[in-house]
Amino acid sequence: MSSDGDGESVSPALGSVRRLEGALEASSAERAAAESRLQAARSEASRLLAAARKDAAAAVAARRRSVLDSAEEDVAGIHREGEARATQLRADARQGREAVVDAAVALILPAGDEPEV
Repeated sequence: MSSDGDGESVSPALGSVRRLEGALEASSAERAAAESRLQAARSEASRLLAAARKDAAAAVAARRRSVLDSAEEDVAGIHREGEARATQLRADARQGREAVVDAAVALILPAGDEPEV
């Protein structure tokens, strides 16, 4: 066996192995970089989601405050209307009572009779 022939066939094989090792290392480095970018993207997505949830909660709270403020204004208006109606009813009732008392007095005391003092 000749050692020259073996040396020549080993040398291209060794070169091929080294190229494959280099390609594997490059692929491994690319994969690590891709995983790092993926992790960064996931972190950013998580941060954006948390911010969106916070903004949505703030918007819901603002809307709730707006609805409650509007409802309180409605309640105050209804209360004012109710008070005005109640005041009018009391005045009408007072006038009605006075009219009934005047009518009763007129029935009890004949016209032209002055009450005795």
